[in-house]
Amino acid sequence: SKRFNIVICADSINFWGLKLTRDFPGQENIEGDFKLTYRSLLNKLYAFGRNNFGQLGIGYPEDMNVSIPVLISNFIYVSMVACGQDHTVVIADDKLYGFGNNRHGQLGLGDIRIARINHPLLISDTPGFSYVACGREHTAVIHTGRLYTFGRNDAGQLGLQHLRDIWIPSQVTELTNVTMVACGSYHTAVI
Repeated sequence: SKRFNIVICADSINFWGLKLTRDFPGQENIEGDFKLTYRSLLNKLYAFGRNNFGQLGIGYPEDMNVSIPVLISNFIYVSMVACGQDHTVVIADDKLYGFGNNRHGQLGLGDIRIARINHPLLISDTPGFSYVACGREHTAVIHTGRLYTFGRNDAGQLGLQHLRDIWIPSQVTELTNVTMVACGSYHTAVI
């Protein structure tokens, strides 16, 4: 049977130099395209489990549960993924994508008329996303040290000084130099 592991990778040249040297002994000065290709092989995204809103992003019909890992093939290099109750948000190929339940705008697409998205849709193609976290029905992302939140906001979990749902990423202006964010069902914590 196949084994699936979670791999946490760094973008540091020292990290990749040591990793490539260890994994390919005898090779010297492995750089450029090979390093990028090797790194991308380690960062593919698989999904499995409940799919009632398309939150697996694999294009299967909703309400079809999946009991084995299925590759989400749209991405070349995935740096981070977060799952809410019925939605998923991914930082991949230096862009932000979302799929699954969008009833409260938690996919950040600016429109809630399409409540079920069963394949990755682009939220933003602006480079600089470093972190993503999902609560039950809200999402928080870090972009160039700034915190952006969107989705359900009935408990103030978006940190935007009101209780309205937000359908697009909105900056929490009180915070700068944000390095990490975590979301609970109805709350958000930031470092």
